[in-house]
Amino acid sequence: MSKTIDDGTRFGFSSKPKAAEISELSRYSGPLYSLPDVTFDHQVDLHVAHALMLHKQSILTQSETVTILEGVFHIAHRAQSESNLKGYMAFENALVEHIGLVGGKLHIGRSRDDMANVYNRMFYRARINALSESIDAFRTDLVGVAKAHLHTPMMVYTHTRQAQPITYAHYLMAHVEAFGKHHERYESLYNRVNQNPLGAAASAGTTWPLDRRYTTRLLGFDSLVVNTVEGVAGWDHIAEFSGANAILMAGLSRLALEMTFWQTDEFGLIELDGAFTGSSSIMPHKKNPNVLEHVRSMASKALADHTGIISSLISIPYQHTSTRHVLGTDSLDGVSASIAAMAGAIRTATPKVARMMHHLQDSFAAMTNLADILVKELGISFREAHDIVGDMVVDNVEHGKNIALITPQLVNVTASRVLGKPVSIATDRLLEALDIVVNIANSDLEGGPAPSAVQSHICEVENDISASSLRRSKREERLADAAADRKAECLALGIRVP
Repeated sequence: MSKTIDDGTRFGFSSKPKAAEISELSRYSGPLYSLPDVTFDHQVDLHVAHALMLHKQSILTQSETVTILEGVFHIAHRAQSESNLKGYMAFENALVEHIGLVGGKLHIGRSRDDMANVYNRMFYRARINALSESIDAFRTDLVGVAKAHLHTPMMVYTHTRQAQPITYAHYLMAHVEAFGKHHERYESLYNRVNQNPLGAAASAGTTWPLDRRYTTRLLGFDSLVVNTVEGVAGWDHIAEFSGANAILMAGLSRLALEMTFWQTDEFGLIELDGAFTGSSSIMPHKKNPNVLEHVRSMASKALADHTGIISSLISIPYQHTSTRHVLGTDSLDGVSASIAAMAGAIRTATPKVARMMHHLQDSFAAMTNLADILVKELGISFREAHDIVGDMVVDNVEHGKNIALITPQLVNVTASRVLGKPVSIATDRLLEALDIVVNIANSDLEGGPAPSAVQSHICEVENDISASSLRRSKREERLADAAADRKAECLALGIRVP
């Protein structure tokens, strides 16, 4: 169940306190935290791993290493209340002031350029794991709703026109499958983000005998960015991350737009929970789809962020430069909040089943199935059947007739006009062709809307979500193991780790 928050802004038709997901989504209209804020802990981890590596390579003595690392932990603690120390040069100056000139030895063999790329990658990989979890939660929520609506019929539209009968479950599972592909993109991206550029220094590397594989292990990276120029110049992982966000948010926006149509008074296909809507300050009858509008706004922001990052790369040299745009925390938080908000909106929405069925029965949604039946029963080509059914639909529309008036006699008359010969179809076969429930049940091909087919898809997705969770756990275990290794190395030198 979604939590609700009563902040005194709710009134009228939507006086119900708003969902926590809506409050969370609203927070990310602008940046709350800078990258230096959110990457600081990773910067400290980098200092620890680099100092341990310098000691392993006999570049630092044990005494120097202990002094430096104890100083690092001291300044890191101060930085919690002195935020200016989260910038690297301020951190280093404070370290030197605290432990003396030996503190300057921490910077041996590295540059701010490769350092920033390291701790940004550490932050981004954590956010990929968080997005992975958000996507799996979204898929789980939609699967739960789909299970409850395997037999809830609804119209599917093409070109915004009535098309064919499906079920609400079938529609939701389309988005579940799409989000499975979004998840694959992030998992693939994780492999390219989780590469260690430390040792690239400013681009030419260093003459110091660094062990780059050692820091790779201590920082939980899977592999190296091997070439030192690429180590500081490469930015494709940032562009790819923002691109994956934009693609995901575009899909979420399409879902939000369709739900916006469905919840209108004219369609009346779903009712959004009051916790996910708002009202008007003047019109007491209004129930505005706030959550859907916020999500669509965030989709525009995700695209703008991606466009900015790509644009910043087009006309710059392949080297370290501050011209490149970063992927900000507000963008990442906005994506996560949008996923959670849409999950909550769908989880709490009420499909108007009777209204959905009315739309189907008062439409020509069964006509494709009728054409298929004519092919099977009469042995004619699909194009001929298409022409017969098309003529009957045009005649119904022009004369205001009801689909219920389609009879074997009408089929015969229309076929005689179209094909130049009479045809005969049994009444029971015609009624079966026009029956919405039978239409759906017979569409039982793999991935189709029949309840049995949707249930099979649900089982596949649940297995996929379980496998995804296991892979994510293994990635997080690797990071936890790296942290444990750093701590163990420090303890072996007699250093107390906070």
